[in-house]
Parts: sequence; C-alpha cells; structure tokens
Amino acid sequence: MGSKKKVCIVITQPEWGGAQRYVHDLAQGLSELFRVTVATGRGEPVLLQKLNKKGITTYQFAHIVRAIRPLEEIYAFFELRNYFKEGKFDVVHLNSSKIGVLGAVAAKSAGVKKVVFTAHGFHFNEKMSVFGKIFSLCATWFGFLFTDKVIAVSEYDRALALKYHICSSEKITTIHNGIDIEKEAFLSKESARAFFKTRGVAIHEDVKIIGAIGNLYKNKGFIYLVEAIAKLKQDIVCVILGEGEERNKIEKLIKKYDLQDRVYLLGFIENAEQYLKGFDVCVSSSLKEGLPYNLLEAHMLSVPIVATRVGGVPEIVGEQNGVLVEPEKSDDLVHAIQTVLSQPKEYMPRKGKFSLSHMIHETIGVYEK
Repeated sequence: MGSKKKVCIVITQPEWGGAQRYVHDLAQGLSELFRVTVATGRGEPVLLQKLNKKGITTYQFAHIVRAIRPLEEIYAFFELRNYFKEGKFDVVHLNSSKIGVLGAVAAKSAGVKKVVFTAHGFHFNEKMSVFGKIFSLCATWFGFLFTDKVIAVSEYDRALALKYHICSSEKITTIHNGIDIEKEAFLSKESARAFFKTRGVAIHEDVKIIGAIGNLYKNKGFIYLVEAIAKLKQDIVCVILGEGEERNKIEKLIKKYDLQDRVYLLGFIENAEQYLKGFDVCVSSSLKEGLPYNLLEAHMLSVPIVATRVGGVPEIVGEQNGVLVEPEKSDDLVHAIQTVLSQPKEYMPRKGKFSLSHMIHETIGVYEK
C-alpha cells in the first residue's frame, strides 16, 4: 500500500453531474494502482456519498464555492495549499474551470510534482461579455502555466485551446469520456415508462416521450426545449430529469405555454441514466457541453438523439444515430424531433469507441509520463 503513488482528484462542486460522474468513475478505475483521494468544495455531497460507499477516501473543503468571491478565494487558496502539502500527493488532478486555476497555483506552491487538469468544456466558451471572455481566457492561460498536462474530453476542446493559444499542443491531449455499458443497469422501456407514471407523468400507450437528463442550469438550454414542445402538435410528453437554479424560470415558461400536462420536471433522480430506454427521443438542448455521458449512453443503447451542435457532441451524434441542430433555436429542435419521430430507423452504436477502460488507461499514461 505504501508504495502506491498518491493521487488527489479535485472538483469544485460535490453535486451530481457529468464532471462529477467523470471523477467518480476515474477514482474507482484508479484505486487499484493508486492511493486515491477525491476532494470537493462546499455543497450537497452526492458525489462524496457515492464514493464513500465504494471505499474511496474523500475530503470537503470549507472555503471552495462555485461563485467567485475575492475574500473567499484567498482562504480557499491557503486551504488547498495546506491540504496538498500535508497530503504529499504525487499527482493533483483538477476538474472545473475555477479549481483549475486556483488549484494549480496552490498545488505547485505546495511542491506537487504533477498537476493535471481535465477540461469538461472551457468556461470562456460560454455566452458572456467581451470583458468576461478575455478575463476567463487570461485566467485559464495563467492556470495552465502551473499545469503539467491538460486533458480535453473532446477534440473540439483541444482545438479550442490551441486556437486561443492558452497551451501548447504538447501539453494538451484528448481522452474521451468512457462508459462500461455492460456493467450499467438499464430498465426496459416498459419499466422506465411505469416509473414515469409513478412520478405523475400522464402516459398512454401511443404517447411519445421526449426525454432529457441534466441539471437545470442556463447552459443546458431547457427553455428552448420547452418552447419546442409548445410548438409540437404530436401526441407527446417531455420529461426532464434533473434539478437546479433555473427551475423557477422553466416552471414559469411551462405555465405560460399551458404545458403542465405535457412537460414534467422530475427533479434529481438517482442513476437517471437507467431510464433512457423509456425515451423515444433523447434531447440535449445545451448551449455548451464537454462530452455528455447521457448522450454516450443513449448512443450505446440505440436511443435516437436530437442534440445541439456544441462542444464534443458532434463526436457522438451524427446521421448514424440522430440529428444535430444549432443551439438556441427552438424551431430547429421542433423540426429535428419531428424528423426522428416520423422517420424511425435502426441506429447502430459504435462499440468500443468510448470505453471506460480506455479512458482509465490513457489517464494513467498521463500520470506516469
């Protein structure tokens, strides 16, 4: 045990989402070869609870939060630095834009030899003011000065980093998110639909279900999905599995269009991906993405996909398994959903392209170079 290298995987928020799923799966995959600790900031510790059940060591910082608060950042820096120094980690692996900067500087000042950052979609690629974009680019560039290796979860993000010259081509590599579809438990279509009924979803035999999985954040673009459902005349309902700060705004939109019996916000659901087979169409209306797990799983299960052409999504979705549309365009979502429902065809997944074992193997290679 003592001969194993020590790895600390850090992420800002401990709630459950795509980046947290990545940390969860990576920590488990590395645990046989490394002494792994997962550390997060404040918040509902869903990720930490899941990891504790698997025997993974966890830690929650007191001063790390998602919002930028200057005084809090000073405390957070020293909290990170002291923790890394006392832990004597061989590798610190950072996830999320904020911790990527603060954590990298703290890790190097604590004497950590290998600092790695995974980009799950760059913050500067979000909609923001020109000043905000410049600040985000400069902050990312500064953080990368203290980072030894950058992992992009998509070729899109790697190309973006090179386009803005925030790191060299030698420093950044692409490692796609990976899943082990054989080990995951998915409910049958009938069982998934039965579950939706228990949550109050009005379903009859012929109704089509448009499904989406994701936290209710602005970047997920759910307002455009709701607008699309309002324009669709087919016998459909829409279920959205996730929770977040945009709930009130989305609820008001549902009420505005009188969609209470057609659009259902089911809230946070444990292992939401197990209900994917209950969807007739899996929709991603995001404004920004890395490489979303729910689309990887929908692809592997041959569930038709309608998704916005953002981030690494086109590396998953194409003519062979769905339809891509431009973001922020509800009319395009309408047309794409109609196309998929009216022209059903057999979608064949590309087995092995996004495997968890490959993701783990390539990440270990980054650590040991």
